[in-house]
Amino acid sequence: MKLLRRMAPLIFVLLVGGLVMFLLAPGISSYWEQRRELDQVRNERTTLRAEIAEIEADIENVTNGEGFRRAARCYGQFVEPGVEVYAVPGLSGCANAP
Repeated sequence: MKLLRRMAPLIFVLLVGGLVMFLLAPGISSYWEQRRELDQVRNERTTLRAEIAEIEADIENVTNGEGFRRAARCYGQFVEPGVEVYAVPGLSGCANAP
């Protein structure tokens, strides 16, 4: 009986600690799962931002003065006098020579 009285506080602490762990376990696992998802989304955002920057650079190359003229030369009605347009197999776009 004396042993039980001396062990009672320890048993109480262990039971309360076990109960706390039991109640907190789902919240902790959910937290770590959300952290993993957040890291994945951040990585995806970085990738998408890089793709957007690349697309914006392509758009800038096409819409600036020389890029626009170069793209327009690929179509017969926009070819300047004295310019010949060539279609080269395996080449995307067109090649032209003055």
